[in-house]
Amino acid sequence: MGGPYQRLYIYELEGTLEKIPQGWEKRGYLGCWYEAGYSFLFFSKPSREQLERDLLDSRHKMRSETVIPYQDWEAGVPLQPFCVGSLCVAPPWNVPQDPKALLVDPGVSFGSGLHGSTRACLELLVSLYRAATPIEVLDLGTGSGILALAAARLGAQRVTAVDCQPVAVETAKANVARNFLEARVKVTLGNALDYLEGSADLIMANLHLELLLEMLARPSFWRTPWCIMAGLVGRQDLKFLAALEKTPMRIVESRQEGPWSAFLMAGDKLG
Repeated sequence: MGGPYQRLYIYELEGTLEKIPQGWEKRGYLGCWYEAGYSFLFFSKPSREQLERDLLDSRHKMRSETVIPYQDWEAGVPLQPFCVGSLCVAPPWNVPQDPKALLVDPGVSFGSGLHGSTRACLELLVSLYRAATPIEVLDLGTGSGILALAAARLGAQRVTAVDCQPVAVETAKANVARNFLEARVKVTLGNALDYLEGSADLIMANLHLELLLEMLARPSFWRTPWCIMAGLVGRQDLKFLAALEKTPMRIVESRQEGPWSAFLMAGDKLG
């Protein structure tokens, strides 16, 4: 069964678009991604002419338009149900018979579960909950919220999901509500590094290498009982492992999905 998105129309604007004009949602507006002083607007329908009219008197000059099939944005394959151990995930327009399946619409956020990095994290998460039950969980770079939702479904009672992109926060909140997990999963807009001083039993960080290295350099992070760290592509794992050797943390398990690596680690509290 096909999903609601067929093609993505991505418009790059100069500057940070702080306010979205009214009526854009009716024209297929999906969200805005901010990066290095630019705004990337996502639409499900062609919108260039209307955008240029709406932004005529603003400082946001349009730099480019990109059109791609939606499945190319989400790991190059159509969104479909899948299972990792006892955990099943499905898009809300293709609901399986399993009443406990997580329903996740990633929209234009990262986290369909089909990308190698996310899939590796899910495998490690399922493996961890077979042996332990982390109660308080922190998900950094939550994207669609898929890892936070999976932790709650597997037994976590308090999950904080953090992302620096407003569109990801909106998407994750919608997925939390879709799965009736609002009492256990809280989604917030923020910087991942600002949340490392808490008392989480498990920290999940599917981020880029530079952020992972910054986390490993903080002694307060070493005391986290369990950590799942991912987002490493190709030989980036060598830099990561070299930094890890300088900490008291130890690798419990690892996963490789294509070029992507993920690690489950025990912190200093667990020895």
